Order: sequence, then structure tokens, then C-alpha cells
Amino acid sequence: MITTTTVWATFQVEGWHHWPGAPDKYDWLADSHRHMFHVRVEISVGQSREIEFIDLRKQAMADFENSVLGILATTGKYPASYSCEEMAKLLVTHLELLYPEREFYAVTVSEDGENGSTVEYLHPENIKESE
Repeated sequence: MITTTTVWATFQVEGWHHWPGAPDKYDWLADSHRHMFHVRVEISVGQSREIEFIDLRKQAMADFENSVLGILATTGKYPASYSCEEMAKLLVTHLELLYPEREFYAVTVSEDGENGSTVEYLHPENIKESE
């Protein structure tokens, strides 16, 4: 049997974005608008306390603020035109650098805790079978 144990952490970050090509029925989304982005990160672990929840939360929040929102702010596109899907993908790639060779990574980014996206990466080569 194959099993995976994960740890997860959540946080909220204020940010701004817009959708430049929004269709007419959602034309207000083309304008810059504020959200509280709710973020949930999840990562596989091999044993208890291998990754401390508190550390995961602090590192993921700093990375989201500095790398995800920070990169967007410095591109000249701020307020960012990144979607929740794009933010989640970017944060997953940063988690892979922080915690390499894990079986599973997942990031959920939502707008105000209402609508959002989840990106999951499963690395079959890193899966361990248990009895």
C-alpha cells in the first residue's frame, strides 16, 4: 500500500490584481482590485515534526509576499495581473526549492476565502511504499 503523510499551514495576505482581458460581463475585473488572498500550503513528510508547521507557515508566507507578490510588483504590472492559479503554481515551484525531493506539494490560493485554485504536484519517483 502507498501512503503519504502531509503537513499544511494557512495564512492570509493582502494584495491587488486585475484581469486585463476580462470579458465584458466581468469588465470590472479589468480594473485593479484588492483581495485578502487566503493561502494553504501542503507538503509531504516522512516522519512527525520533520517540517514544523510554524516554520512552513513562516517560510511560505514570506515567500508568497516577497517572491509571488514581490515579483509581480517589480515587473511594472503591479497591481498584478496574475490569477490565483498562477500564484499557486509559482508558490509550488518555490516550495520545491525549499523542500526538495518530496512526494507531494499542494498550494491553494483564494480570493477572500471564496473562490480560488489548487495546484497539486505529485512526484511518483519520490513515493515510498509502506506495508
